[in-house]
Amino acid sequence: MAIPIWLAAILGVTGIIVVRVDYNLFLMKFFRNLSRSKARARLNGNKFAMIPVMLGLEEPLTFTDYDRQTESTMTITREQLAEMDGFDGAPLYLSIKRRVYDVSAGAARFYGEGKEYSNWVGRDASRSFGTGCRGGVDRTGMDCLSESLDGLTASELKEIDRWLELYETHDKYTFVGHLVDDPVNDILEQQVVDHDGQESDAVIVANDDDTSTPPVVVIDDETPLIDAHTAGRMGDMTALTAIGTKDINLLKVYDNNGWTPLHEAARNGHLEAVKFLIDHGLDKVSRYKSYVF
Repeated sequence: MAIPIWLAAILGVTGIIVVRVDYNLFLMKFFRNLSRSKARARLNGNKFAMIPVMLGLEEPLTFTDYDRQTESTMTITREQLAEMDGFDGAPLYLSIKRRVYDVSAGAARFYGEGKEYSNWVGRDASRSFGTGCRGGVDRTGMDCLSESLDGLTASELKEIDRWLELYETHDKYTFVGHLVDDPVNDILEQQVVDHDGQESDAVIVANDDDTSTPPVVVIDDETPLIDAHTAGRMGDMTALTAIGTKDINLLKVYDNNGWTPLHEAARNGHLEAVKFLIDHGLDKVSRYKSYVF
């Protein structure tokens, strides 16, 4: 005899009947699994998806068909993520397993200030998605809202993947980028230790196999032939100086990914260009100031 859907929903939020229930966690998983079952039905035409999902009998979907080339240019740092907290017109972002999602559509019900999921906003709290702990420390003594997965059980890791499936397949939440370390901080802090163990002024060139001196760009009538982002990416000081002389604001423009020339210089390892741009007023954490995507 088939199990009624309403009975599966009541009994199957966690797949386990317990005497003592964390009702908030119970309801969080209920709504999560309800959304997942709807997404599976919508995307795969599986009208019977609800029963195994609500009973906890399913395996989380795995996602291996990302557009890697496109996504490689979609990045956001922890400092930038922290700004996406819903205040002053900012959207609501959260990160899980270093994948960042815009959950602004769920602000009123789940993610806004004081709501049940608000502790997840503006950070990567992957650990919390697995343990259900949303403040303080968990059973291992680690920060509940950490992105570390160390010491988690197979069951807890599966819970994280279930939440990831929710955000990846939700019809109102969108993927916005990968969580990365701030390239500007990396380049400013990065130093090479020489053979004597002494700190050196040499710089490790990141993400660039060509360590030769960037070509000098010909300047015609004081107008550079390349834009500031390209000059920053190449570490071309001649071009950057000419651009800054012509119009300092040209050094502060954003590209479609929210990067400034400073970010381009930093992630390609050009310390001189980074220092030049910071000295000329670029904010090393400034990005997405208009919150337009």
